[in-house]
Amino acid sequence: MAGLWNSNHNCYAYAMKCISPRGYGCNARPGKFAGQPVATGNFAAGVVNDGAAQNIHIEIVRFGGSPMPVPPRFTDGTYLVALLANNVGYHFLRRNEASGLWFHKNGASASPESWFVDFNTQRTHQLTDDVAGNLLQQPALLGCAMRFQAYLKVPDQGVQVTG
Repeated sequence: MAGLWNSNHNCYAYAMKCISPRGYGCNARPGKFAGQPVATGNFAAGVVNDGAAQNIHIEIVRFGGSPMPVPPRFTDGTYLVALLANNVGYHFLRRNEASGLWFHKNGASASPESWFVDFNTQRTHQLTDDVAGNLLQQPALLGCAMRFQAYLKVPDQGVQVTG
């Protein structure tokens, strides 16, 4: 889809396949489209509420606990999104259901990536389900102080977000 990786998209807008975020998309935040105050901690609820404000059902497939096993690929017109979070921040990854690869954006000016560099070994890894699941279990491999929060099932058309 055009516009899914321009400089006006952060990881949330990218994961939600938002083509043109309202406001400043590089600062899109879960729950903001639904008119909620800035979320802290439970960002998954903000995502669900953004969808509900548009009559779009977003399902929390798993909340907390272990990201393993990764849910199987969907064939029902939806895709899987993974959410890492701490009390003040978040990072989203989305799975391409056809290829099984995971993609994410490291900031609004970055291009989408289907790989990551393990900061411990300096090795590059393609984000397959197994690698993504392990990464979500050990986000410190990304140099990240966040933890796995949720898997979300999002309709293929995506969701409008706002920044």
